[in-house]
Amino acid sequence: EDVVGHIAAERRQAGVDPVLTADQYRTVVWSEMQNRYQRTFRDAAELHQATLFLHDNGVLLHYDDATLKDLYFLDPQWLCDMLAHVVTIREINPFARTGIMKLDDLKHVFKSSNLGPVDTRGYIVNLLNKFEVA
Repeated sequence: EDVVGHIAAERRQAGVDPVLTADQYRTVVWSEMQNRYQRTFRDAAELHQATLFLHDNGVLLHYDDATLKDLYFLDPQWLCDMLAHVVTIREINPFARTGIMKLDDLKHVFKSSNLGPVDTRGYIVNLLNKFEVA
């Protein structure tokens, strides 16, 4: 839990999304475990079990979905804030006046927020699909 929280905080501080691909997640978590505790997981299965535990306890989010299985969201609150900008009240997102928003408008929603540009966030649409919002 501490390792994931530390990695998420470092990424936010650097202005980078607290989201990792599967390869990045494996590498960064193993490295941070080694640096902090001079030990790591025995194998990928043990890391997977720890990840399931952290997901079940709301520390990180990882979905076994075809379009999302390669992504690890290290900060659930950050992710909720991102999604709230899309499915929220008119004052925050004027692009969804009728409850429908064009994909092209998605980049404008994040441009005016403190969350930064959405160009590298193709996973937002996949998440909206997962939760049947898109």
